[in-house]
Amino acid sequence: MDQQRWTLQGSFEEAGHYEPAYYYLTKLLEAFLPWNILVYLGLWHFRKRLMANRYLLFFALWLGAQFLLLSLASSKRMVYLMSLAPAAAVIAAEYAFVLGERLQARSGRSFFAASIVRNGKALMAAGVVLVVASYLSAALWLAPQADRQLSFLPLTDKVHTLQVQGRQVALFQPSERLAGASVFYSQSLLKTLNSNAELTGFLTSADGNVAVMESMQPPEPPLQIIDSVKVGDRVYYFVSQAPGAGAVSN
Repeated sequence: MDQQRWTLQGSFEEAGHYEPAYYYLTKLLEAFLPWNILVYLGLWHFRKRLMANRYLLFFALWLGAQFLLLSLASSKRMVYLMSLAPAAAVIAAEYAFVLGERLQARSGRSFFAASIVRNGKALMAAGVVLVVASYLSAALWLAPQADRQLSFLPLTDKVHTLQVQGRQVALFQPSERLAGASVFYSQSLLKTLNSNAELTGFLTSADGNVAVMESMQPPEPPLQIIDSVKVGDRVYYFVSQAPGAGAVSN
């Protein structure tokens, strides 16, 4: 319950999912799927009959109200849009039924419509095969490229390289996003440092120890930046203790 309140109030920024209000609009365009257009066209087609059809009104309000609340919330992730899927599926299915009735009505005077109606099952089967093939192609080719460019994979690759060199790596005050990604991509649990005292103790305990931190500004001495990785609009710094430096100040 507290997490939901923080999500709406804007107090959940440290979780790493803080995005502007238009975030979902841009993501809907980026993640466009062919059947999404049935939802948009269906909302436009049914707009004048919603008040007379409570069944459609319920799902339209579900879609619109929840999208508005998610857009106003400070913490945003694409997975949150899954709550819209049932309402979107109903609207898309209802509009697909309307299109089917139109084709059936025109099949008597249109050769094109008659061909679609006559070969409907074959076309549906071909559509399913095309969708599956597209998803497999995206999973095998596009997703790995996007993962390397947009995800935490470059960061965890650098962590792995440092570990292979025999250096210990820890996370300093990691956000929920960084902590989860480090476990997912590295398949290991990195040490977490929650205070400046712990950071100083870790970096000075052994030569070569490295901490990963997220910061809006480059860390200042006594920390020494040895590398950095940008993920989205956030920069993550790999830092060590500068030679002869004292403790990290607050």
